[in-house]
Amino acid sequence: MVWVVGVSFVTISCSTVSIPILKKTKPSHGQLVKRSSSYKTLLYNDDGTEYLVSISVGTPPQNFLVALDTGSSDLWVPSIDCLDCPHSRFDSTNSTTFADIHQPFSIVYGIGHVDGIYGKDTVRIAGIQVEQQQFGLAHSSKDIIFPTNPFSVHPKLTANGILGLGFPGLTKAAVQGEPYNPFVFALMDQGHIQYPIFSIVMGSIYQNGWSDIHPTYRDSLFYAPLATTKPHVYTYWMVHGNEVSITDPDGRVKTSEVLTPNHGFIIDTGTTLSYMEQHLAEALVYQVATRHQVLMDAATGTYVIDCAAYETDRLLHLDLATAEDADHELRLTIPLRDLVLPIQAGQHPTVQGTKCMFGIAPWLTTTNNKPPVKNGKPLVLIGDSILRSMYLVFDMQQRRIGFAPLKMQHASDQAVNHAVTLVPRKNLVQPEQETNDSQSHPPTMALVVMATILVWGCTFY
Repeated sequence: MVWVVGVSFVTISCSTVSIPILKKTKPSHGQLVKRSSSYKTLLYNDDGTEYLVSISVGTPPQNFLVALDTGSSDLWVPSIDCLDCPHSRFDSTNSTTFADIHQPFSIVYGIGHVDGIYGKDTVRIAGIQVEQQQFGLAHSSKDIIFPTNPFSVHPKLTANGILGLGFPGLTKAAVQGEPYNPFVFALMDQGHIQYPIFSIVMGSIYQNGWSDIHPTYRDSLFYAPLATTKPHVYTYWMVHGNEVSITDPDGRVKTSEVLTPNHGFIIDTGTTLSYMEQHLAEALVYQVATRHQVLMDAATGTYVIDCAAYETDRLLHLDLATAEDADHELRLTIPLRDLVLPIQAGQHPTVQGTKCMFGIAPWLTTTNNKPPVKNGKPLVLIGDSILRSMYLVFDMQQRRIGFAPLKMQHASDQAVNHAVTLVPRKNLVQPEQETNDSQSHPPTMALVVMATILVWGCTFY
């Protein structure tokens, strides 16, 4: 299946480069992986959940497909010294513009890690380039770069590195006391782009028939200001989360929780699922299945549910703080059925025999299963399970993120119930009292044979 998604920049000359984008799925079992001026570049979706962008490094150019990740900041590719790396590797001796800065780097992601050294060279994407851009040359990596999947529809579309889009303070070099400008911030500071923003369009998991996207989102965008991880320090693309709720289509509240203190919602395109506190994740999954219908997969920490949950008409709401109007907050609305995900990539939940998981999982690998905390804010990771239905604008200068519901090429394809709106604060009535006992009991633990879920897109330093 071919999908159109994209990353856009607006150049000083206001010229546009448009390249087709693929979102690929596969017919057999495999892994679920974490996946400008009007410059548009290639984005690929690797087996349904990993978004890849084509870049080149060096002179003459050496080409790589790297995973696009707003949850980290470093760009890195495998070096010729990475003997276990199965795809193309960067050979610095073949580049006339390479400079070795003799600085090591080591990054541990949610799952997986990479080790190597930093260097500088010319980096290009869709015809725009930054000279002497600092990047990582991986000498070794684990659980990030995988061999080509022989069952894949597009076997050559496989991640071979990561392009981090986070702030300079999130680079590994900054943690070591030697910060540098990541690629997108270098584009801004060197004047290569007219406006200091980039936008991402990924696409809903079940929509069909994309061929090209030329949407006008200006009038439908709402912005949320970024939250800091330290006083006056920005690292993640993170907004202030005020409330999480689920309603019926008529607005009747089924469950809701005002987040006190408000949480940091990290907008992370590099993570397959979304993650939050266990009690909150359980409250949400119990709105599509009863306690006896939910299994906790011990290997992956995800909820396995009956695919019949896809028939639900309930809506998930995420309420974000806004800078423009303190009396209102920004509400992202997503049909709960969008979070009913087939374990077999490329399958649809309504196909008989399909097994499904829930698109929101609990933090289970942190201390006492509590979420990470930054600047006093518990963290929630908003991954592709939610973001695929959004058009996102990342404003590097004004420190904000713009949200709009994804528009389809044809009106008949418009996703139902996806919305971005302003709502009054605390306008929800009290949730109904549940008559079953699902609220007070955790789901049954089970070891389920299912796809591996890699959450390597977000780094926590």
